[in-house]
Amino acid sequence: MIARISAFVERDIHLALSYPSTLYMPLVSAAVTVGGFAFFSRLVSPHAHLDAGGARIDYFTYVVINLSFMLLLNAALQCVPQALRRDQVAGTLEAMLAAPTPLAVTIAGSAVWPMFFACIQAGAYILCAMALGMHFAHVNAPLLALFLLLGSICTMTLGMLASAAVIAFKQSPPSSLFVGSAATLLAGVLFPVTLFPPAIRALSWTLPLTHALRGLRAAAGGAPLAAVAADAWWLVAGTALLIPIAYLSLRAAVRFAKTDGSLGSY
Repeated sequence: MIARISAFVERDIHLALSYPSTLYMPLVSAAVTVGGFAFFSRLVSPHAHLDAGGARIDYFTYVVINLSFMLLLNAALQCVPQALRRDQVAGTLEAMLAAPTPLAVTIAGSAVWPMFFACIQAGAYILCAMALGMHFAHVNAPLLALFLLLGSICTMTLGMLASAAVIAFKQSPPSSLFVGSAATLLAGVLFPVTLFPPAIRALSWTLPLTHALRGLRAAAGGAPLAAVAADAWWLVAGTALLIPIAYLSLRAAVRFAKTDGSLGSY
């Protein structure tokens, strides 16, 4: 299994190296984005702090934590459907899924490199922000790891549902809606969701991104697990509900496409 996953990773690395701009431009973008918010945060009173699960963080830290870790959640959501759609258009999807490789291995192999590079991007955000004065000394590392794991798995299950749509409809799915501009607004990436009216706050509560980022902000501020336990349980329940639905949907889509001979079409 490890050898097969390694083959997927090697393929993705070769593809990335063939387009060098895909490697360095995101890192340049991280520096530009963080620098822009460093100046923008000066418009916010330095005495104004935002609540992060009982901890208090300044606005610059609030935005950088949200933006950096949203990259990881976006990668978890988009990596599998994007890889399947790329192989679909390239004409290699049929051969890949016809090979004696379990579907779970294909999913895992397609996710490793995008998630690894997203970690590098998130690290670039954090390092740039620390160079510009962000304090990251009181982080609750176990809580941070927990919410990274829960948030990534939950959003990856949504990505598996999107992958089923790629196989079934031969189109790129609208999965970016979960991490696009609307979701960025509703999940409180740029400002707290408590500023919304009750109806919009209720809508925000349904997004896994909202709960994952709230837990990550709390971890960055040094808050304990008890402060964001409800968000952790939301992600656990959402993941437990979505995993069988998403996996069975993807298997059904692949099986149907093999049966009607449309697996190689796009």
